[in-house]
Amino acid sequence: MGVERVDYYSDEEYEHAYGMEQSQQQEPEVVPCYACGCRMYQVCNEPVGNICEQCGKLPILYFALKAEYFDAIKAGTKQYEYRLNSPYWRKRLYGKQFSKIVITKGYPKKDDKERRIERPWLGYTRTRIKHPHFGDKAVNVFAIKVN
Repeated sequence: MGVERVDYYSDEEYEHAYGMEQSQQQEPEVVPCYACGCRMYQVCNEPVGNICEQCGKLPILYFALKAEYFDAIKAGTKQYEYRLNSPYWRKRLYGKQFSKIVITKGYPKKDDKERRIERPWLGYTRTRIKHPHFGDKAVNVFAIKVN
């Protein structure tokens, strides 16, 4: 009982002998994580679906907005979503990381894609603004990057 040895002199010969396609042998493409930008193997063809294991475990930050603010973010004219620097928002934002932000127009059904935007978490800055929504005086706010 002997062992039969077959030498293949090229990858093409080996693939032909075993019926393998070139695509089966290639490693997945290396792409940036949609949330944090780290290098990872591609999981799906849509960029938003490529989330690294670390970011996949992070929570999601949700914002339900009025139509005018949602439409401005969708159009790319609104860069930041502002939240009052209050104990409520400090507790939710200080020292936290999120995998992504989900912005909704009101409170849509889960399958309503037209009223839902997903953006990567890009952090926030603290600033002072004057806006009719917050009253007549300038207030301290969290400026959360959404575009």
